[in-house]
Amino acid sequence: MFELTMSPEKDDIILNKNTASIFIGTNFEMMTGNAGTETLIFAGIATEIGVESSVRNAPNRGF
Repeated sequence: MFELTMSPEKDDIILNKNTASIFIGTNFEMMTGNAGTETLIFAGIATEIGVESSVRNAPNRGF
């Protein structure tokens, strides 16, 4: 059996996401806006929940 473990690096930013969309209840939108981000790439393991909700929400917020 193959096991993959991941750990944050020293300078990684960690956001606790409590809703389906990364934009709700986090500082994600402010952080990306302040950084001048225009394009987002989404990936994840629960595509039909968190990833899809965030992707559908992004264009409404200018991404």
